[in-house]
Amino acid sequence: MTFLEKDLEQIIFESGRDSLEKKGLSITGKLLRQLKIGNYGIADLVEFTRPCYDGPKREFFVPGQITIYELKKDSIGIGAFLQSLNYVKGIQRYLEKKGREEKYVINLVLIGREIDTTGSFCFIPNLLSIRNQYYDFKSNITEEGDISFYTYKYTIDGLMFNYEREYVKTNEGF
Repeated sequence: MTFLEKDLEQIIFESGRDSLEKKGLSITGKLLRQLKIGNYGIADLVEFTRPCYDGPKREFFVPGQITIYELKKDSIGIGAFLQSLNYVKGIQRYLEKKGREEKYVINLVLIGREIDTTGSFCFIPNLLSIRNQYYDFKSNITEEGDISFYTYKYTIDGLMFNYEREYVKTNEGF
């Protein structure tokens, strides 16, 4: 049986949240599949959580989270990253047009069987975060979105996800 990108998408979309958590992938918000983001493209999966107020007197604003999941059946590389930036920009523009850009933080998750480590692409999560316009005047904190990489394995036990971070060169030369 050939494992396709749409199979990966379907399994993530249809799996229970507890099951995904046990397999290494946490999704807590509302999940949408094949979301058309205007003329910016169609995202594989997009997760939404609403903004809210928290604290004993509900005095602290907590921005909503929008997480874009770009899935690849094989390797994720610079092409997948650049493709997903279209979706980020589309969502940013949509939020701006609705006057809600300050209420959400945008995150990006790239998932594939492996990560392209032949160039500098694998260092992106270590160096970048997605800039958002949210600023909490009470705490003087600016929220920034996150960029994450996950790899998956599809075995007899199903899908297993591994959060990938802190890449370094195998031979650093010093």
